[in-house]
Amino acid sequence: MKKYRSPIPSPLLENSNLETENSRLTAEVAELATQVKKKDELLSDLNDQLTKLETEKQAWILKEKDLLKNSKLLKDQIGSSLNMGFQLALNQVRILCPDADLSQAYISKSVVDGQLVETDD
Repeated sequence: MKKYRSPIPSPLLENSNLETENSRLTAEVAELATQVKKKDELLSDLNDQLTKLETEKQAWILKEKDLLKNSKLLKDQIGSSLNMGFQLALNQVRILCPDADLSQAYISKSVVDGQLVETDD
């Protein structure tokens, strides 16, 4: 003889299934809460790292500006030193060879094949 199963579940069975499902969902929520906490901590760490990197970036930008300024000053000083050296050399030539015509001498000229010619920078 076949046992007849009632289509209406018993309240105890239904309650047991609900408790099992409730336990599973509670565990899942706890796991998800742990994952959210870890992600929040990671996000916080990444935000701290971003802030630090932005501060470093600003420091490097200021350093770059300072170096570019110093580079320009050094170029100006080099140009002034070169010009001063050229003028000192001309003055020495004027003393050593007072009759020499130095009117064609210029700092940007070079001697090529015995002639003074303009040089390209």
